[in-house]
Amino acid sequence: MDNNEAPVIKTTEEVSIKPVCATVKERRILVRIDIASHQHSKISAEFVLKHLIKPKESSIHFLTIIPRKEVSEYSSTLSQNASRCKATELSIEKWFKNICEKNEVAFSVEAVELAMMSNKTISSIICERCLRFSGKVYTLVALAAHNRSGIAEFFLGSVCKYVVANACIPVCVINTAPQIKETA
Repeated sequence: MDNNEAPVIKTTEEVSIKPVCATVKERRILVRIDIASHQHSKISAEFVLKHLIKPKESSIHFLTIIPRKEVSEYSSTLSQNASRCKATELSIEKWFKNICEKNEVAFSVEAVELAMMSNKTISSIICERCLRFSGKVYTLVALAAHNRSGIAEFFLGSVCKYVVANACIPVCVINTAPQIKETA
């Protein structure tokens, strides 16, 4: 290039910009299922199936985390813990199998016991699963908001708040309060 020549500047029309998600052909959504509040989880899963998936091009991974209290109440040995996880997975599969098949969406279910994961919280496990699980890259994580009062949230914490602040992928928080009030 001659010193007297002006540099060539490309306009935005000349530069092709590919979105980061362009490499992901299938939309994979991680949906947290709270077995303690089945109604919230059902509403959030239905929202995901209605608004966020593409039939035959999407898959959903339902993740439930069994809290320490429930694990210690129900079982004391590792074999009992494993059977508890399997029973929980089968229950969740039964809840959502028909609606997923109707929407032509592949799905998988995973139950994790918090007691088996020392020093971890429900929120941190969800954020870890957002990164990568079984070689899958998720495009979105969906959570139901429990809409607790400020005092309850202060003492119990907020899974949604933590995941929104720390997840490495987009998070969809579904406000389930209006639907639950309508059905009550």
